[in-house]
Amino acid sequence: MDTTPHRTTPASKAPPPGITATEAEKTASAAFSEIKAKSIQLDQVMAKYDVCKISPREIDALIEGMLMIGQPLNADILMLSSFGEDFLDHLAEMTGQPYDASVQVDMIAVANDQRGVAIRAGDTTENWDDFIAFLEKFQSRVEAYLDGPKTAYGPQQPK
Repeated sequence: MDTTPHRTTPASKAPPPGITATEAEKTASAAFSEIKAKSIQLDQVMAKYDVCKISPREIDALIEGMLMIGQPLNADILMLSSFGEDFLDHLAEMTGQPYDASVQVDMIAVANDQRGVAIRAGDTTENWDDFIAFLEKFQSRVEAYLDGPKTAYGPQQPK
């Protein structure tokens, strides 16, 4: 016999104690509006860059813009930052090998090349696979944003 207590009303239907249903609805609506606004802001920042043609300097600017909006610093962002100007400056100081921070590269091609190096070395490719998926999703999201609903002033703005 099942003795598990059963809810007659889903927890999501009852507002927290001390909050009316109307207040809870307004709070949820405001939270969703904030998430949508941040998503649009993130799309606007991302749309300035093409990961198939991006320089180390642009990578740092992209990451800075994403973090300012509230994008969490996750493994993909950290991996991308390792191709940015700040990291490469540090690497150049250590190795004495100069580089040009304005030279644009195809990050998807670079990541695929690094994946190939890992395969030839007998290393796991999981991190490179994840990073390539991130870059491809990034590029798709930018393309969808740029191709999305338009106004007379460009892509649709948040309301």
